[in-house]
Parts: sequence; C-alpha cells; structure tokens
Amino acid sequence: WLGSRVLRHNDQAEQATKLLDEIDILTDGYSWRYSDPASRIALGRYYLERGADPKKIIDGVFTAVKKRVPSYTDAYIASGQLALDKNDFQLAAEEFGTALKMDASDPAIHFGLARAFASSDSEKADGHLLHNT
Repeated sequence: WLGSRVLRHNDQAEQATKLLDEIDILTDGYSWRYSDPASRIALGRYYLERGADPKKIIDGVFTAVKKRVPSYTDAYIASGQLALDKNDFQLAAEEFGTALKMDASDPAIHFGLARAFASSDSEKADGHLLHNT
C-alpha cells in the first residue's frame, strides 16, 4: 500500500494500480492471514481509501477490533480519524479521548484531540498540541 503511494508520487500510476490490485487479491482470497488487530486496522484504512462505505468499516472492522481487543488504541485512533474526515468532531473527541485514557504519551492521540477541539475549544486544542513541550 505504501509502495503504491510512492509509485503514484513518482508518476508511475500503472504500477501503483497493479500493487493495489495485488492487495485486493490477497485480501479477498486469504483474508484469514490478516486477522490480527494491526492488520485489520490497516485493511480498514486501505478499504476506506479504496472507497468503501465508512459505516461498514466502522462497524465491521474498527468496532470489531475494539470488541476483540478493547485496549488496542489504534482502533480508537482509526475511528477518531474517520470521524474527523466526516467532520463529526464530537465522535472524534470521544474516540481519541478513550485512546488517551489508555496511552497519554501517543502524539497521534493528542493531535487528533487538537483537531477535534479546534473549532469548539481552542484552549483544549492548544493544550493537546503543546502537551509535550
């Protein structure tokens, strides 16, 4: 997936598309290989980029991972990022807030919270941006 992005940035769209097609084949025929939480979250993000229905990804992938491994912060981060992409700032704040309770040291969580609060509470947003300074 990363390779396809590199190829696309280097004006090699045809090769990039071939890589994405290979990913589709691997995930369709051998999805059992990608059942660990990290792979599920990566696939959810991949499917979103490929145009999958966000509701299906939240319910079928991100929420499923959260139920299976409640302490897996990347599932909350991925849900929060998707909520930000959909301008659902309240849901984003909830998802990132849950992740923060599990890992207050992750800068991705603080950045997500800063983005979630940017339009409604600039003081909170700034606090998350400056939490490590």
